[in-house]
Amino acid sequence: GALRKQSCELFSAPKSDFFLSLSKNLKTKPLSIDFYCAYKYNIYNHFNQEAIKMKKILCILLSVTVFFSSFVISFAGEDVDVDGKTDVPVIVVSGDGSSIVNKDGEKVLQYKNLLSEENRDEFIGKITAGIKELIKPLIVEGLLTDNWDNFYDTLYDVISDIFEETLLDKNGEVPTDPENPAYGSDIDGYYYWKNWDNTHKYYEENHQYDAESLIFYYDWRLDPFVTVEKLHTYIQEVKIATGHDKVGLIGRCLGSSIVATYVRVYGMDDLTGVAFNGSVVNGAEVLSETISGKFEVDMNAVIRFIQDSNKVGLLSIDGIVVDVLDTLQKSGIYTIAKETAEATIYKKLVEGVTSSLALSTFFTWPTYWTAVSAQDYQDALYYVFGPEGSQKRQEYAGLIEKLDRYDREVRQKLPEIYETINNGGNLGIMSKYEFQIVPITQSYEKIGDQYASVTYTSVGATTGTIYDTLSDDYIAQRISEGKGKYISPDKNIDASTCSYPDYTWFVKGSSHSNWSFIENALLMEVVVADEQITVGDTKYTQFMVYDYDTDTMEAMNEQNCDQVYFDADKEYDKPDTFFGKIKAFIKSLTKLMKSIFEMIKEKNSAEA
Repeated sequence: GALRKQSCELFSAPKSDFFLSLSKNLKTKPLSIDFYCAYKYNIYNHFNQEAIKMKKILCILLSVTVFFSSFVISFAGEDVDVDGKTDVPVIVVSGDGSSIVNKDGEKVLQYKNLLSEENRDEFIGKITAGIKELIKPLIVEGLLTDNWDNFYDTLYDVISDIFEETLLDKNGEVPTDPENPAYGSDIDGYYYWKNWDNTHKYYEENHQYDAESLIFYYDWRLDPFVTVEKLHTYIQEVKIATGHDKVGLIGRCLGSSIVATYVRVYGMDDLTGVAFNGSVVNGAEVLSETISGKFEVDMNAVIRFIQDSNKVGLLSIDGIVVDVLDTLQKSGIYTIAKETAEATIYKKLVEGVTSSLALSTFFTWPTYWTAVSAQDYQDALYYVFGPEGSQKRQEYAGLIEKLDRYDREVRQKLPEIYETINNGGNLGIMSKYEFQIVPITQSYEKIGDQYASVTYTSVGATTGTIYDTLSDDYIAQRISEGKGKYISPDKNIDASTCSYPDYTWFVKGSSHSNWSFIENALLMEVVVADEQITVGDTKYTQFMVYDYDTDTMEAMNEQNCDQVYFDADKEYDKPDTFFGKIKAFIKSLTKLMKSIFEMIKEKNSAEA
């Protein structure tokens, strides 16, 4: 802070004093990130001060010319240009992804790269060893004597061994014990330096900012109230370094929770606007339901998940695997096994297993709890920590205190937070869909971006399911109410029920793991615009279709709205008659035999 203040004081001094002091500091003191950023941008702005003045004059003249020219064309205007570049800096707060380092400065293993070539063997080895350790407490103590405590403890030990360098302590904080593998974990400072270098280089070349210019790196495990203090400092640094009074702010995934918390604490004084893309601030079923007693595995949903993940590059699973799973489902074998498990050990296991898995992976991390919905929060506390007064509630009292604060001050205040944004600047919301929710939840038939439903990410849209669109009667009623423009061309979404229907965009075909250039570009324009941009102000309209192959997006219409990534036939997946079930099984078995035949044929051709 002292160095940053000194930088500002030096910048206000005569040029000779400024550069003299700069040279002295460069020779005698290591530059902090703050000092480095301020110096770098202040120097750049010094050299371009006169050019900036001239640019402002030219802009004024050009604006006057454009204004009067508009009368010639009878006030006809054009859509807002969306090119991914803005004059005002926009800070992006992403979800997980920033590399965490341990006490030795080495990058910590993340769940996203557990199966990477570098980590696969170690991960599989730990899982294999863990399964061996679990056999005795599962069979001898659990199934035979109905004592499951040792199984829960062993399961926790096995999984926590994989994530030991990322687990927080029972207060939801980075461990202070030097012997703890997670001690000293933080975000690698290299990312800040690299980010500022790239920002400066990009600005020098383009005199504008883009979506990757300013990314706020943070420890995505920690209490959001701790993180927003750092975000506030970062925003002040960006303002000093760039010479702007305000910045735009975009929250993606878990970053939406950080942004919402920031607005709750600091308001909109430093912000031109706020946008949410793939937001989980209202909840994400993949995290919310799996720890609140709503865990469920539907085989049809598993198959669809494999299909849509294959097509967008998240997985690469052979089609014959899908056919085998489908035959197990249509034959009734999977259903019988599932019902048997539910009637015998499932109910005995679910609470203890949920707690063990949660606390050995992501749920000592307060930020991950922000994706739990308001309706699931109390159930989640029960399944993870047990009933009120339990020993586990006492052990994790520090963590629960943080979780309750977020619930009390942010989750329950979201309508007020949205209104604060709307009244204090621009607001943009983007919801992605054409994917089912990950098939380990009871919401697997909802349409969404794989992790969160459209209803959550859009703040209130009414939708169909993966099997059914909105009914004709429903649509006719909306049209009669003058709300027909809010119905998507594919009849999957009614945006009129959103909290902010005119500021909410929908992208069909973009998953939660995809953050395309055009999504970022559109939201950047929204958050820095002089006036609020609505869904009718750009060529992309309220409903859009994204193409993974070309990385492009276009307005949705009746010709391009049928794009899907999976097969969903209700009569085939859920036949309601005996003959329907027989028909589905025969069809499934035929597909499997055909796949086996083709596989044998390809193998023989390769050998020949």
